[in-house]
Amino acid sequence: MAAIYLVRHGQASFGAADYDQLSVRGEQQAQLLGQWLKDCHLPVQKVYLGQAKRHLQTAQHCLAMTDNLSANAWQSLTGFNEFDHVEILN
Repeated sequence: MAAIYLVRHGQASFGAADYDQLSVRGEQQAQLLGQWLKDCHLPVQKVYLGQAKRHLQTAQHCLAMTDNLSANAWQSLTGFNEFDHVEILN
């Protein structure tokens, strides 16, 4: 049976000059997810992500642990980019 997994990016670098980077903890979070996917024998066939650096970094760290997906199976979509939540509420 097919499955869809929705994953939020790992922890960003709060307070750093470039917020749009994973922190060390964010890298570890992504790696743990990848290890879990591998341990559970859950194949990843396609990855859709936003255009933020932290989105790509999360995917890279996660999938490096799974050994089952090449970078050409990734697709960046603007619909997954960060949005202004205040604007949506107004």
